[in-house]
Amino acid sequence: VRFNWNRRCHGAAVNTPYRPGFRVADMDWERGFSSESAMIGEKEMEEFRSEKSVTVGKSPEEIEKLVVDESLSEVERTCLLISTGQDVQRVCVISHIPDLFRSDFTACHSQVLPKLECLLRSASAEVHVAASEAFATVIQKQLVEEYVFSSSLLPTVLTFIHDKDSTIASAWQETLVISLPYLSKDVIRKEVLCLVVTKGLLSQSVSSKKTSCKIVGRVSTKFEPFWVKRELLPLATTLCQDIDQDVRACMCCELYPLAEALGKDLASSLILPEVLELANDEECVVRTVAVETLAEVVPLLTHPEDLVPLLQKLYMEALQREDSFLPVMSKLLGKLCYLLKDVMSDEEKLWFLTCYQKMCLLSSQKGRCASAGGSGLRALSTLSLGPPHEAKMESECRRMCAYNFPAMLLFIGQEAFDEQLSTSFASLASDCDPLVRKTVASCFHEVVKLLDKSCLKVSSHYQNLLKDNSSEVLIGLIDHLPQVVEAFANASSDTKQPGLLELLPSIMACEQRTSAMTQWRLHAQLLSCLSYLAPLLPSDTLYSKIVPVLLKHVNRNVRGCVCVLELKEVGAVQCVLPVRLASGRSLCVCLRYLRKTEQREDVCGHIIDLAHVHNSPSRNRIFFIEMCHFLLDIFSRNFFKEHFYEPLLSLAQDPIVNVRLKLCGVLPQLKATLKLPGDRTLLQLLEQTVRRLISQEKDPDTVHAIRNAVLELDRTEVAMEMLSRRTFMEADFTDQRKEEEERQLALQEEREGGNGGKRIVPPKGSPCTTRSLKRASVGLGKKAPSPGVPHKTSLQLSSPSSPASSHKHSAAKLRTGIAPVVSSRKNVTLPLTPVSILGEKGGERASPESNSPEQSPVRSHAKTQSAKPVRHKSGHLPTAPKQSPGCSPLNQVSSGASCKPHASRLAASRSKEQVNHSPAQVRVQAMRIHKTSSKRT
Repeated sequence: VRFNWNRRCHGAAVNTPYRPGFRVADMDWERGFSSESAMIGEKEMEEFRSEKSVTVGKSPEEIEKLVVDESLSEVERTCLLISTGQDVQRVCVISHIPDLFRSDFTACHSQVLPKLECLLRSASAEVHVAASEAFATVIQKQLVEEYVFSSSLLPTVLTFIHDKDSTIASAWQETLVISLPYLSKDVIRKEVLCLVVTKGLLSQSVSSKKTSCKIVGRVSTKFEPFWVKRELLPLATTLCQDIDQDVRACMCCELYPLAEALGKDLASSLILPEVLELANDEECVVRTVAVETLAEVVPLLTHPEDLVPLLQKLYMEALQREDSFLPVMSKLLGKLCYLLKDVMSDEEKLWFLTCYQKMCLLSSQKGRCASAGGSGLRALSTLSLGPPHEAKMESECRRMCAYNFPAMLLFIGQEAFDEQLSTSFASLASDCDPLVRKTVASCFHEVVKLLDKSCLKVSSHYQNLLKDNSSEVLIGLIDHLPQVVEAFANASSDTKQPGLLELLPSIMACEQRTSAMTQWRLHAQLLSCLSYLAPLLPSDTLYSKIVPVLLKHVNRNVRGCVCVLELKEVGAVQCVLPVRLASGRSLCVCLRYLRKTEQREDVCGHIIDLAHVHNSPSRNRIFFIEMCHFLLDIFSRNFFKEHFYEPLLSLAQDPIVNVRLKLCGVLPQLKATLKLPGDRTLLQLLEQTVRRLISQEKDPDTVHAIRNAVLELDRTEVAMEMLSRRTFMEADFTDQRKEEEERQLALQEEREGGNGGKRIVPPKGSPCTTRSLKRASVGLGKKAPSPGVPHKTSLQLSSPSSPASSHKHSAAKLRTGIAPVVSSRKNVTLPLTPVSILGEKGGERASPESNSPEQSPVRSHAKTQSAKPVRHKSGHLPTAPKQSPGCSPLNQVSSGASCKPHASRLAASRSKEQVNHSPAQVRVQAMRIHKTSSKRT
């Protein structure tokens, strides 16, 4: 934290500005602090003035004892330090014994283990703890075979579990418990079972009896039910009745493995009575563990309906007692109700539901129940925990009720939400304790998922939580914001209600509040979640509500490390880098879903403005390069090449070294986006940029980066547009999918009448897949060709580089506004679909006058083709057909037959209809022109 000396101190010495060579020791400390602003006392000041010599390190004799010959191997060094080293060295080398077992098992087993056993006989507790942990790691990671551990390591473990030192005995007992699942039945019967009985005697210590309880639980799953019933169950029953509460609680935790080993029949008759008895124990700790075990044992019981009256009694007693047992019962209520809902009657379900409702309303403001008598729902409705000192426990109980709300919703079903749980949910969502509201916010996505199409009923509660001032509540909301927003969007689309649009102002208000906080991680997470709104919102709403907020954070000045005190002083005006990166990626996602050309051009312009050298900090240009990484990941290659390729390469001439250094890392990705021969100009521009950097760069770091980039560029292959079939990589299919999605968004804009009635011109040279062309033709009202049937307008090309084929390509592009797609097979071109019919300027519709001989490029193309006569097999030239007065060459078929009379009448009627033509009529006319021109071709 930067200390403001001008505000904290007085005197001329501290008011002088910082200058190179200025030392803190040059300050006048006696004048620097006044009695009012001094942060330390006079006594501490005297100690600060006095010069005290602090001795750090060890003496030469001590250092000499710690020196070890470096030529020794790992095993030799370990043996030496175990024998003659200090405890610090011994602990260090013992903790590395698992690594020695992994690298050199034979030497470690024959040399290290014998010396370690000799050391443990007189070692300290620290050495024993380190050795027990090392043995546990060896068996857990199975670095040795089971028989090796049983013969070499297990005897050492069994030896020291009887040590008089409780720390040493507890450490080795824990190691024994960890190793039990990896031992065989024979080893357990011979070596371990005798210890279970010995350690479980009444005269043993509490730690020994707890170890016996754990061994019973671990061992029971390895043997048959009859053997467990005969050998282990009597000992477990004895330990459940021990005089120490910790032993009873520990044995209660191990009753669930015993129930699994015994099976359903024996568990209901032998284990359930013990659990119920412990649930009525006088100690709260034992009752808590017993209820948790009971919730786990319920699926293993044959008659779980017998538990319902017992649970009702437990909940009534929990409400009457004033201890920590009630929050535990409220935590397990949802699980128990869900597990027992199939065996409950309607009255019993209503009882537990009313119990839950009363727990949700527990408050310290309510008066305490005058008498603990009464039973049933009448007594339950009047019970409350009243003393003020128990307000924390009541708040914990309400928090557990909020935690169990999804389970209770499953218990009663979504149909009964309005009648039974809406009031309880409203009270929990508006609770005075922020931890309760945080729990509601954390499980809100589960609630809306269970409510399904009825989730809009809780939309108001979600808006209120978004307006909460507690950062803990906002953390719980933002973690699952995408799931909640998607659920609201699906429900609003099904019910025709504006659920998401009503929620948007609350989300933006939440963003404004988090931007004013000092928790920039929370703000960055919220800005990242805004990208999930892009495909769910209309384009205009996205452009007017979300994009300005993201642009505001993108265009802010950024600091790599921001002090919390500075954020408080400036009001979080300056943006930290993670927040800016989250805003940039969300902005790129929003740009993808903007359907209007003006909106996309505006956002692209804002992004490109970051790359301007004039009147722009260098951090903005570095951030523009980061944005290009996002754009390459989100958009297709053609979109990036059309808008951001050249601005990115222009940064090679930036005067700041860090900008050029950052640019070198993205150059190989730029080469991967190119496709020859269409992108030959862009490839030449990239090569010129690289040559300029190599020849003119003087900074050593940038020179090293550009050399690495050149090596990576050599390994990057450029795709080729070929008529023959080529191998498609996964990136190519991903790029085709992105192009198809972008084309569908453009077609959706046309259908919605966006862009002021103008059509969108696809990127120049962008390939169109057969699937996208079919969808485009269907979107324009044209029937898509059936699969397997050749289209009449397909062009037969000899080679892609021949003049005729290039001429036909250019003519087809002028007619349809897109380039024809070359299939993977030779001499075949995929059918052209009139995505947009444009004039020569490319931004206007084709006017009726464009069909005249002076303005129609298709007519001139037809003339050039007719200049060369075509001979038949007989050798005679075909006679030129007579044209009707109103017949156009576009209406002639390729066989050379004359126009029919109805064609001239159709052309005449078409010229009459062009006086007052509508957009639909122009579209139909353009399709007819394309059809006839393709026949002529």
